[in-house]
Amino acid sequence: MFRNPVTRAILLSSGSIPVQRGATVDVTAKPDETKNDGSDSSLANGAKDVHLSLFRETFQAFDVGEVIGLFPEGTSYTEPEIVQVKDGAARVALEYARWQLQHASSHGAYHDKPDGTKKLAIVPVGIVYTDKSHYQSRVRVEFGEPINVDAYTRSYLAAAGAQESRSVVRNLTAEIERRLRRLTINAPNWDTWFAARICRDIVWGGDSRIPIQAYTEISQSYIERVSAANMQQSARDTLIKYYALLQRTGITHDTLTSVLPSQPSNAVDPIPTRLTTFCLFLRHLLSTVLHPSSILFIPSLVLHIPAYVAAGLGGHFLATPDEEETKAQFKAVCGGVVYGATAAVAGLKLTKALSDSSYVRCLLSSLPFGIHFERHETIGSVLGTAAVVYLTIWGIFGWYNKLVYGNYTRYTKLKASWKLLLGIFSPVSRDVSEEALEPYTRAMLPAPNPYIKRKPVEEPNSTISGEQKTSSTAAVQTKKTTRPPVACHRLIRHLLRARARAEETVKELALDRK
Repeated sequence: MFRNPVTRAILLSSGSIPVQRGATVDVTAKPDETKNDGSDSSLANGAKDVHLSLFRETFQAFDVGEVIGLFPEGTSYTEPEIVQVKDGAARVALEYARWQLQHASSHGAYHDKPDGTKKLAIVPVGIVYTDKSHYQSRVRVEFGEPINVDAYTRSYLAAAGAQESRSVVRNLTAEIERRLRRLTINAPNWDTWFAARICRDIVWGGDSRIPIQAYTEISQSYIERVSAANMQQSARDTLIKYYALLQRTGITHDTLTSVLPSQPSNAVDPIPTRLTTFCLFLRHLLSTVLHPSSILFIPSLVLHIPAYVAAGLGGHFLATPDEEETKAQFKAVCGGVVYGATAAVAGLKLTKALSDSSYVRCLLSSLPFGIHFERHETIGSVLGTAAVVYLTIWGIFGWYNKLVYGNYTRYTKLKASWKLLLGIFSPVSRDVSEEALEPYTRAMLPAPNPYIKRKPVEEPNSTISGEQKTSSTAAVQTKKTTRPPVACHRLIRHLLRARARAEETVKELALDRK
């Protein structure tokens, strides 16, 4: 990416560090030896196959007091817990101490330790999204206590060989992982994750009602409650069944509850009448279409339609199937590029309209900064056009952002009420039978990431000493659930009954306290 002058300029301006992946160093080199090409081979003494350019650029940034951000997991993935933390961050921190000792005399860096070296700390950062695959998802970014690496550095520099060096790196990496786990949400397996999430949503009414400052702590507390509740498998299956049916129908618990509040626990059947369902749909239809915010939102929505189309096509054709991260990435990139182009065209059209009006032209030219719209290409006309295009892009963007959330919420409720209407008006005979329902009561799992190196765990029931298997998380995820396609309205009655049973289960297990 750094070979392209355009992307190189963008990346460098954002503070990115170029990495030449093929560059390696000679681990047998002495501290005072250099390669024939003049590159310093000493900075990776004791480390194998390190990216020389990455270390050099990173250390030079440290020397001038910069902060380096690393993603220690090495890749993005969707798992119920942190499944890997690579040793790159630990190696950078430990090798920097060696770099300082060897280059302190030749660099004019400021120092804060008696030996003339700088004190380095690793600050763990937890990044938790409420739903990372959706636009305008809320995010919680929390900085943990800095990790003092002085003790690790002393052990690393005093290591007698490569084995001792690797042991120090592993210990520091393990400490980084422990700190990251405190700042993120972690469940031992997918079943616990799904059960805890639906418990949390039932109690709080959905994740949108949880204060973002407490989102991580509250979510983790429900995982711990579910794990410590000694929950019977039948109760866990009840919660997971409701979660899976929500997934399959494309409805969230908070949306369902907002459209159709839960029935009292003594209700014989949680299924509403057709009249009630029709009235609900009609109410949400009118509140969506006739709401003043919806009417004001239409112009900005029309201008965003090309971006929506481009985002959908990019997520469908360019992203890895069933991989949330790449899908969200391509949707954001494609939609953003097309939006910029659409808004720029709108700005040019607006410029032309303004230039055709003598009154507006005279008014703008009288301003202190003197915006001019001339028929000939002058500096004033170019600046005027650029100003209008810029203001148009940000004006449409601000207009859209101001109104999109409320309109999107009303739209999701309208869509859910339509699904309820179809499901309740559909004959009972058209529902999926109880015998055929089982595949739809298992939650859908995200696609596995092939770049994850899973930790092996011992098989407790193994008859062969030392036999191992992958973690339980991996074992669950590799199961491929096949489901024949089915219209979501055929699952609506099952969904409403599953909600009633899940809410009752939460009360029985005393998990309904906030």
